[in-house]
Amino acid sequence: FCALSALTVAQDEFELDEDALFGDTTTVVDSRQFTDSGNVVDERYQKSVSFSGGITGSVIAPFDRLFFDEPEMASTSFGGNIHGNFNLDVRLPQSVKSYVNAELAYQAADDTVSFALNEMFLDWNAGYRAFFRVGKQVLQWGRGYFFNPVDLVNVEKTQFFDELSAREGAFGLKAHVPFGTAANLYGFLDMGSVQRADSLALALKAEFLVNSVEFAFSAWKKPHVDPVFGFDFSTSLLDIMVTGELALHKRLDRLVGVDMNLNPVSAQSAFTPVWEKATWVPRASLGLGRNFDFGDTQDRILLNIEGYYDHSGSEHGDFMELVALPEAMTASFDAVEGTDMLEDTTLLSTLGAVGRRTFSKWYVAVFGKINRFIVPDMTLNANALFNMNQKCAMLTGGLNYTTLHNLSFDLIVSGFPGPDLTEYTIGGEGLIIELRSSILF
Repeated sequence: FCALSALTVAQDEFELDEDALFGDTTTVVDSRQFTDSGNVVDERYQKSVSFSGGITGSVIAPFDRLFFDEPEMASTSFGGNIHGNFNLDVRLPQSVKSYVNAELAYQAADDTVSFALNEMFLDWNAGYRAFFRVGKQVLQWGRGYFFNPVDLVNVEKTQFFDELSAREGAFGLKAHVPFGTAANLYGFLDMGSVQRADSLALALKAEFLVNSVEFAFSAWKKPHVDPVFGFDFSTSLLDIMVTGELALHKRLDRLVGVDMNLNPVSAQSAFTPVWEKATWVPRASLGLGRNFDFGDTQDRILLNIEGYYDHSGSEHGDFMELVALPEAMTASFDAVEGTDMLEDTTLLSTLGAVGRRTFSKWYVAVFGKINRFIVPDMTLNANALFNMNQKCAMLTGGLNYTTLHNLSFDLIVSGFPGPDLTEYTIGGEGLIIELRSSILF
């Protein structure tokens, strides 16, 4: 009480002048007087080494289509594996960089260990006016979310399913010359699987920014192979991201049929693809993407829709319409249809050599994601890929739960609806259930 009384009396006798206390700006000193600019190091001149990666354990249970007609364990399989992905990032002065991405996997079913080197490259520049990268690398070549018809440089296309393995890079030399934010020039000299200098492939791209529209013109050429010309763009329209790509092949092989020959002795069928040359063949994609706010969370829902057109693709409803049966078998076609002979591994290998996304003319892909699903740490994914000509699809959906310590758990379910002998069902796939657990470091 005495102390409070003394403070009260002092306050009565002396009024505090805040301007006198805080109004003198002479105490504010320019910090540059005490900062030695010679000791401030630009990030471009620093040296750093970082190591990161992740380890994932997975168990997978596929069910054949026959299982849903006659449930038997013979129509199921099981597989377990553990997969490690490791990244080494080394940065030196003058923005010199080296990066390595490697994988190590163990397959429990056949007790095998596999190793893969996905990327390993070196970056350097010439006075920050031109930038170079040599080695095995994954390139950003095109703007599509899933379909990339102009991408003729990467070894692997974007995968529909969430694969444990990262994409494998292409080996070569990339050059990048920027002109502010208005334009960029890119070049890639593809040296992968090249044993002679006349087998090198060259890809060039010129990229421009006009207002809110980014677009690029590209070209790809390899000796003794016809060139491919490309155009891609991206822009934003009413909060919707619009992307598109167009590739024009001067000459392209088109699958028009499959010859089937039956060996009368072994009763085994042999299949030979029938090709025809097509000129100035277009392949194009168009995508729409948008993020939606929900509740108090921004960008909680993500949605991407893309369509793809391949002029060299087939309009047939299934692969049997491509197979030319011998005259001796035409009369007994009904007895042959649906038997194992038509699903022979030789037919699968023949069609597999053609490659997916090139059988039919029209495809549609849908990708959806909901963050903070039910609980803050859970994410829901739902994706679909439709072959519109063959009326079949690949569907996959999953739940991901990630803790604060980068420990995650996944449940992934995939299905393959559609008639038999279509692109996504010819292998007999039915349903796949997968459980994963992973850590990131």
